[in-house]
Amino acid sequence: MKILFPIFVFLITLIIFSATGFEGLTYTDNGELAGVAAKLGISHPTGYPLFAILSHLWTYLPLGLKLIHQLNLLSAFFVSLSAVFVYFNSKMIFDNYIINNDLYNSIISTSFALSYSFGSLIWEQSNSLEVYSLHFLFLNLLIYFSLKLYFNYSEKNLLILFFITGLSFTNHLTTILIIPSLLVLLLFDNKLKLRKLDNKTYLIGFLLFLLGLSLYMYLPIRSSMNPVFNWGDVSRGLDKFLYHVQGKQYQVWMFTGSQAIKDNLAKLPLMIFEQFLFIIPFILIGIVSIFKKSKFLFSYFFLAAIVTIIYSSNYTIHDIDPYFALMIISFLYISIFSMIDLHKKFKNIVYVSLLFPISLVVFNYQSNDVSKKDIIPQFTVNLVDNLDSNAVVLSSQWDFWVSAFWYKQQVENYRKDVVLIEKELLRRTWYSEQLFSWYPDLEPSRKEKDAFMLHLQKFENEENYDAIGIQKTFIEMLKSFVDKNIDKRPVYFTYDILQTERELLNSYILKPEGFAYRVYKNENPNHSTKMNTLDIESIIKNKNMYNNHLDNGLFEFLAITYINFARYYIAREDFKNAYKAVQIALRIEPDNVFAKQLYEKIR
Repeated sequence: MKILFPIFVFLITLIIFSATGFEGLTYTDNGELAGVAAKLGISHPTGYPLFAILSHLWTYLPLGLKLIHQLNLLSAFFVSLSAVFVYFNSKMIFDNYIINNDLYNSIISTSFALSYSFGSLIWEQSNSLEVYSLHFLFLNLLIYFSLKLYFNYSEKNLLILFFITGLSFTNHLTTILIIPSLLVLLLFDNKLKLRKLDNKTYLIGFLLFLLGLSLYMYLPIRSSMNPVFNWGDVSRGLDKFLYHVQGKQYQVWMFTGSQAIKDNLAKLPLMIFEQFLFIIPFILIGIVSIFKKSKFLFSYFFLAAIVTIIYSSNYTIHDIDPYFALMIISFLYISIFSMIDLHKKFKNIVYVSLLFPISLVVFNYQSNDVSKKDIIPQFTVNLVDNLDSNAVVLSSQWDFWVSAFWYKQQVENYRKDVVLIEKELLRRTWYSEQLFSWYPDLEPSRKEKDAFMLHLQKFENEENYDAIGIQKTFIEMLKSFVDKNIDKRPVYFTYDILQTERELLNSYILKPEGFAYRVYKNENPNHSTKMNTLDIESIIKNKNMYNNHLDNGLFEFLAITYINFARYYIAREDFKNAYKAVQIALRIEPDNVFAKQLYEKIR
C-alpha cells in the first residue's frame, strides 16, 4: 500500500508533463543540448557531463518517437522523479511529527509532491530538454539524505550524501547554493552544537565527493575524440578545461550592480505566486512553526532560501527563474510544518491540502501546455528555406534559430548545403575550429581567422591585448567570409548583424529576403525580394499561446522584418507590397509605433 503513493505521484506527473511538453525544438540551448545528447558531445559551459551522458543513453530507448520529442521527455522524467523525492521528504517529516497516522501522512505528502510539480517554475522545466530538470532531482535527493541524517544519523547515509553532492556538481554548479546548509548538517548536531567529527569518516566522505566530481574528466576525454559538438575544445589544455568548467564566459553577468538586483527581486512575488498560489499563507505560518519545532531545520531551509536569493538576484541572464529553484523547494518544505500544527486543531486539514495541486493545475495548465507550440521549428525552417542553395549566413540569433539549426543540420541532416557562422561565438577560441570542421568551404578565410585568433587568445588568457587590433582583425575576418564567397555563393546577414556590426555594412548593399538580408556588392535591379514566400499565418493565428519574454522578442523581430520590407518597397515606390508588409507587421504587433507611422505614410 505504501509504495502506491509515490508510484501515483510519478505516473500522474509524468503523464501530464508528457502531454503538455514540447514535441519539437524550442528556444535557446534546447537544440544544442539535443545535439550533444544525440552525438555524445560537449555542451556549453559548464559542460554538464552527467547530463550529456544520461541524455545520450536516453536516445537508445525504443520509444518510437521523433528524437527531439523523446529528448524533451527526458526532462519530464527527471522532474517526475524529483517529485517522488518530494513525496519521500514530506513523508519523512510528517512521520516524525505526526505519529501513528501513516495513511494521513501519505495522502498529505502526495498533495505536497503534486503541488511542487504543478507550480509554474517546476512545471516549465519539464517541458523541454534542459539541465535544470536533473538539477531539481539532485536538490531533492540532497535534502532526502540530509533529512535521513537529521532524523536518524548513520555513517552510510553521510557517505552517500558526500558522493551525491559531488555528482550533483557535475550537472550544475549552482549546487553550491545548498552547500552552506549541508555544512550546518555536517558540522552541527540537531541542537546546533558542534559535532565531534570522525576524521576517518569525513576523509572517506571527501574522497567519495571527489569520486562523484571526477565525472568532469569526461569533458577532456570526449573532447579529444573531436565529437561533432565540441564546445570549448577542452582537450587543448588545463587552462581551457578550467575556463569551461568554471563558466568564465558567463561571469560578466554576475554581480553586475543594483539594477540587476532590483530587476530580479521584482520578479520574485509573481514567481512565488505562480508556484504556490494559496499555499503562500502556509509558508508564512510554517516559518514560525519550523522555528519552534526545530531550529536546526529552520537554519537548514532558511539558509538555503536566503543564499539562493542573494546569489540569483545578482545574476543578469534572461532565464534566471530556475536559479531560484532551491528557494522555491525550501519554502515548500517550510510550509509542511504549518500543516503539522494545523493537524492538531483540524483533523480534516488533509482534505484542504488536496486542493493545492488541483488549483495549481487549473491555474498553470494553459501557460504550461506547449505541446502545440512550434514557433521555433517554423521560424527556423522559414528562415532557412528562403535561403538560396549553398548559402553562407552570418548570424548571432542563438535564442531564436541558431541553436535549433545546429540540431537540425548536424543531427537531422537538414540543409547541409548551408554554412552558418555564429558571429558571437567567433569571439571564443574554440569555435573557429569547429566551424572550419563543419564547413571546410571556409578554408580560404583561414589566414584572416588565424590573425584574429592571435589577439583573441591573449584576451581569453587575460593577458595584455590590443583592443584596436582585436576589433580590426575581427572585422577583417568577417569581411573575408563575405568577400571570399559572394562571387560563387549567396551570402546573408540576419537583422542582429545590421544592428551590431556597422563597420561591416559599409562595403555592401543589403536587401531583405525572408527573415534574412541578402548581401550584394552593388545595386542590381534584377535582385528581387522574397516576402510572399514566408509562412507567417499560422504563427499569427496562434499568437495567444506565445506569452514569455522570448516569444515577445521573436514577435518584435518579426514585426521589424516586415517593417523593413515596407521601407524597402516604399523606397522603390512599390506601395502595394509596402502596404501588405505593414499590415502583417501590425497584425504581429498592433501597437508597434514604426508600423503605425508607415501605415499612415503609405495610406
